[in-house]
Amino acid sequence: MAYGQRGECLVLIASAIGLALLPACIASGPGPPPPLAVEASHNPTQIPASVERLAIIYPRSADPTLAAIYAHLEARTFLLKLSRPSLQIIDRTHLTSVLEEQRFQVSGLVSDDSMARIGHLLGADSILSYRVERPTLHDQFRARFSGQVPPVRVFSKVTLVESGEVVFHHVVTVQPPTPSEEAPFTDAEPLVQEAVKTGVGQTLLALQRAFQ
Repeated sequence: MAYGQRGECLVLIASAIGLALLPACIASGPGPPPPLAVEASHNPTQIPASVERLAIIYPRSADPTLAAIYAHLEARTFLLKLSRPSLQIIDRTHLTSVLEEQRFQVSGLVSDDSMARIGHLLGADSILSYRVERPTLHDQFRARFSGQVPPVRVFSKVTLVESGEVVFHHVVTVQPPTPSEEAPFTDAEPLVQEAVKTGVGQTLLALQRAFQ
């Protein structure tokens, strides 16, 4: 019985010590993430009211992370109808079939001529193209030695099909901070993801303002 009472006392003492140390543990936990350096360059022109049928183009990617980013961009693009209710956005399924039939390889930059052909085939009067550059895991690993993670860049452009005129061009560059040398390798990816989120948000906000 004495042994049981002694054990209970030890448990109570350990619990008290744990509770006493808990505030210190919380205080010494990870703080807020460091701020991101954001730079945006764009032409200030508002998108003409004549833009009524919009097709969205972005590169094909075998990287599931990039593919998810492009899918998110496309889905959020439909919110532009809140700024311009008359805007029609062409369904992606039609675009995919046209690209396959015409054997367009949308794996990188799309030339203005190719965009004009795609736009004519879809009956669009304008093309909205997206491109996202983010550091790969290899880039993040190398950054541990170079001292800087490569920036995230989000490109967006609206081109008129008939004239080939670029009426909107916007580039957001977000520099994620480099984790300390003592931090685990995986610590860089959340910083890159936050930079992508910031770049995408800035891009969509600029588009929303341009369509007002």
